[in-house]
Amino acid sequence: MCSGSKPTLSTKTFSLYASWCVIAAAILLSVLVRLCRLTETQTLITGLSAGLAVIALSAVLLYREAGKKTILYVLLALAACLFQVMNGAFINTAFLRLFTNCLVYFLVGIWILHSSKGRIRFAELFLLLLAAPILFFFPIGNNFSDKEFYPLTYSPFLALGLLYLYYRSHRKWQVSVAAVLVFSLLSFVAYPNYWASLSGKEIKNSAVDARVFLPLTDSSGAPRTINEIDAKVIILDVWHSKCAACFRGFPKLEALYTTYGVDTSVYIGSLNLPFEEEVLHNKVFEALASYRFHKLKARQLVTDTSWAIRSYPTILVFDKQKHLRYQGSLQTDQAIVVNNIHRLIERLKKE
Repeated sequence: MCSGSKPTLSTKTFSLYASWCVIAAAILLSVLVRLCRLTETQTLITGLSAGLAVIALSAVLLYREAGKKTILYVLLALAACLFQVMNGAFINTAFLRLFTNCLVYFLVGIWILHSSKGRIRFAELFLLLLAAPILFFFPIGNNFSDKEFYPLTYSPFLALGLLYLYYRSHRKWQVSVAAVLVFSLLSFVAYPNYWASLSGKEIKNSAVDARVFLPLTDSSGAPRTINEIDAKVIILDVWHSKCAACFRGFPKLEALYTTYGVDTSVYIGSLNLPFEEEVLHNKVFEALASYRFHKLKARQLVTDTSWAIRSYPTILVFDKQKHLRYQGSLQTDQAIVVNNIHRLIERLKKE
């Protein structure tokens, strides 16, 4: 534990009680958001106000031990919280955002502990660094965020947990290295698999999917249906022309085609659901002229419910009996085990 002047029992006890009160307040606020049906804006304002109030309280507690440096510590804590809010503007992937969130909170906490030369207790550090995030993000994440972003919401908890081990340990260098490894594994291995588990679902269905009989057109203009495709595995990337994410995903589909293109048992292609003005022309095929994968276009409009597609792009995988076996996002990364398309292809080829 960091050495330094021993605080009075009353101050230490108050810091501990205040820390537990912050956690209880965050849970209570999250429940009240649902009971009172607060809007996202109202929740943001309430959480931010509560978080700033606790930061002010922690500043009062810290001033006795840290003096004028308290202002710097408060600014650092606010900067860490602001970084968590704003980093999506300049960091494209959620996995890298999780890693940087954890690392920033961890490094800020270490700097404050060393700069204070042991005069700051962990309960006060908890109030300073975690008060705003827990009161600001917990109610929002619990009630308004998609499940995919839960790890981002709770990243400060992970960072502060490892910071506590750092605070208690005499082997601080080893704990620091271990913390970075934990952040890396959770951000670039566990989180992508968690994301993949939510963005797709393997299906075990003994019935032929009705969509295999819907009329299609291939790039030559000839009529087709999925039922006519002779392959053990049929992979279709369903998209529409106004979906930017769909176009960003085509290189990944092309890479998959490069891997299995010579394998006649695997059919890999795109399936366009057209808008009304696109039904009678082939511009959707022209947009994909540089790609080698198969290209199909539905005769039903994108607004038609026949295909039952809720988000774009969506990958549909059918087996040789034309049973739907997977619907969701395309997962090709080797680090992703859950819903990995390569594993699914090899398994279906053996059936």
